[in-house]
Amino acid sequence: MSALNLSRRRNVKGQVVKTANPYTQEDNDDDLLSSFSLPRYFQIHFQHIHERTDNVHEELAELKLYVNKLETKLDALLLLLNQHQRER
Repeated sequence: MSALNLSRRRNVKGQVVKTANPYTQEDNDDDLLSSFSLPRYFQIHFQHIHERTDNVHEELAELKLYVNKLETKLDALLLLLNQHQRER
């Protein structure tokens, strides 16, 4: 006795042909894509993220420069403080 195989059938020539499964990955992908309004939404969303990322990188670069300037000033103040303490 052969196993029952519902996913295959024979065509006119007698060749085994795989039948469509209602729960295939392609169907699931189509259902998933139909759940979202439009691909344009994602294009706009990722464009916004990209622009925001650029802004954050620019802000980070400015903050790094600011921190470097503060470190320079702090080093100068510490040097003056050490010199003042030695003079006492």
